[in-house]
Amino acid sequence: MRQRVLENFSSCLARALLATRTLEEGEQPYVDEVSAAYFQARLHRKEFIRITSETALDPELLKALGSERMIRLGAVPTRLDSDESVVFAVVNPTDHTVRDELEVSLGRPCRIEQVTTKGDVHRAAERLREISYHEGIRVSIESEAAAEGEAADVEELESVSEMSPPIMRLANAIVEGAVLQGASDIHVEPQEKELVLRYRIDGTCEIVDQFPRSAIAPLVNRFKIMAGLDISEH
Repeated sequence: MRQRVLENFSSCLARALLATRTLEEGEQPYVDEVSAAYFQARLHRKEFIRITSETALDPELLKALGSERMIRLGAVPTRLDSDESVVFAVVNPTDHTVRDELEVSLGRPCRIEQVTTKGDVHRAAERLREISYHEGIRVSIESEAAAEGEAADVEELESVSEMSPPIMRLANAIVEGAVLQGASDIHVEPQEKELVLRYRIDGTCEIVDQFPRSAIAPLVNRFKIMAGLDISEH
């Protein structure tokens, strides 16, 4: 058993050391955070995971924890198990106070089973901010529409024109969101039952929201107006 532990330790250490670069005289060694996190995971017998744009995360769990607490604790909820306990990936698996605070915050059992990087925790927090931002778009549209006597719900845009406040607000919010997220392209894609909004970020087209099909015509016309184009031309 001891030999196996030593072998695992040596394997992790070797991987971490391979990540170091040639040092100048008097310079301190540096290990990149991915290798360091991998080493931590192996040392403490946890799963090492990376959190990317493709990683499936439960929006409700993210919202329950909050982006600020997520970053402060260095913890990301990665799944909800059948026994209603939440599995977490953490930056520091040796900090046992983290689990206690997570359980108090969520009001349910929490298990630290994975290790990730600080950068990946920030990515998860940014995803939560994006979710909140797009939910805010809908709330703003509905509030403004109600105030103007227009359709009060984003899902009820059948009779709304390109000059109506809800559509104007939606178009502005889509462009603003693209700028804030560093998107190079905005894709508005009509599907069978809905309108899909995608941003191209770092070469990848990602779905960021969906709207009713009835928003297609007024939204496209609104973008034409913003671009100085003739809306009568197709």
